[in-house]
Amino acid sequence: MSRPATHEIAGRLAKQAQCHQTAARGTTRTQLDLVTQGRCPEQKVVIARWLLDKPKVLILDEPSRGVDVGARAEVHRVIRELASTGTAILVISSDNEELVTLCDRVVVLAEGHVSGQLIGEEITEDRLVSLSFARSHGKESAA
Repeated sequence: MSRPATHEIAGRLAKQAQCHQTAARGTTRTQLDLVTQGRCPEQKVVIARWLLDKPKVLILDEPSRGVDVGARAEVHRVIRELASTGTAILVISSDNEELVTLCDRVVVLAEGHVSGQLIGEEITEDRLVSLSFARSHGKESAA
């Protein structure tokens, strides 16, 4: 992604969150605290700050946890837009609906081991739940 495109997305995020781009670039925790106290969803501010560095890869851990429905949809839209411009995005989430919405490929861990991988149309909430509770290495627990 070109630097101008990255800055444009970062600026748009900051503007949509009713912040100035300088607030999105803020370097102190105090500035971010002021921005996130009800006026700007923290996820938007953080993503906007990261975009200023023109990343090739973003690792997002629970990217929409704790935000309202509108902010969640906007965070998801931005993630999809970034992916479409070539940024590689790794999403770590316990929200199966979020994984179905955002991911092209999902690797599921259960009991600390990979229990399966889903690609494209295979990614459904039912399959994610099933793999999440899979017993690792074929071990059966005595219940």
